[in-house]
Amino acid sequence: MRTDSEVVRQCEELRSQLQSTALKQPLSRMQQLAIGHTSIAGFAAFFERADQEPLGCDDTPIDWEALIDDAVAAAMALSTMGYMAQADEAWLLILKIGQMLDERFTYLRALTHFLGQDHLNSNQQLQLSEEVDRAQELLDDLWPQLQNGWFSKRQHTIVMLCLCHMASYYARQDCLCHAQLLLLQAEELRAQFDERVGKSDIVQITIQTVRFRLDYMRKKRCSSLPRRPSPLRQLDTLVDSVRNYCTVSSVDLGALQLLLADLVRESTECAANRLTEPFTPFTAPRLTWCCSRVWPCGPLRCSSRGSG
Repeated sequence: MRTDSEVVRQCEELRSQLQSTALKQPLSRMQQLAIGHTSIAGFAAFFERADQEPLGCDDTPIDWEALIDDAVAAAMALSTMGYMAQADEAWLLILKIGQMLDERFTYLRALTHFLGQDHLNSNQQLQLSEEVDRAQELLDDLWPQLQNGWFSKRQHTIVMLCLCHMASYYARQDCLCHAQLLLLQAEELRAQFDERVGKSDIVQITIQTVRFRLDYMRKKRCSSLPRRPSPLRQLDTLVDSVRNYCTVSSVDLGALQLLLADLVRESTECAANRLTEPFTPFTAPRLTWCCSRVWPCGPLRCSSRGSG
């Protein structure tokens, strides 16, 4: 069995330092960033060495599940703090680990991070179109099996969120019809689970968010579309869903925090664009009222709601 005594020693020192610091006072934002970035760098170095050297399960026991959980925790922390370059590195590492181990849900969860981005970091070694093709094959195999009782609610959520964010990806490729079909698939799949029916869970909120994006993109490109709810009315529906948010699985709250950060940015763009449209007595008060409802619903406020 290979032993990396120096790495183990450094990890033990870091753990002792964190324990003593946490007892005295909470970690600062910069300390959290440094720890998260250091953790991911350590994971990456370990992964590269493990990939280069032949490791057998019999002689090299590795708790990959624990490693993945820690890597996801670090990636989520970096994402929620807004350090996107470091977060991208973390999620890319998790994606590669999921591929190597054939951990389908780990792979899909990591890919979802990239599917929701408007622009990929140019430094990332990721061929997103190829990954999307691979993910579609996995999803086609997984979603018909979700109701057979073998999978957890957490895994249900990962599959449905991947379908939603894949719809966003196709919308950015101007494949709006395919994006709508993916949303309908996610919606119909969600309706098959009794614990989600009638509740405002993360899947429902994500479906509404992506549908808002699709309709807003269509409206910007063509103003002569059939009458549909206005973007501001859709935002109002979204805000009500967030206020009534209900946690179903362990991955829900983290996904909600990331979704809200994107939603605030997109709602601001929507509101700003409406200011340039012809003024009507109805538009101004409606706009002010909608923005005042969207902005207070940040991650911290929703966290207290969802943790109960």
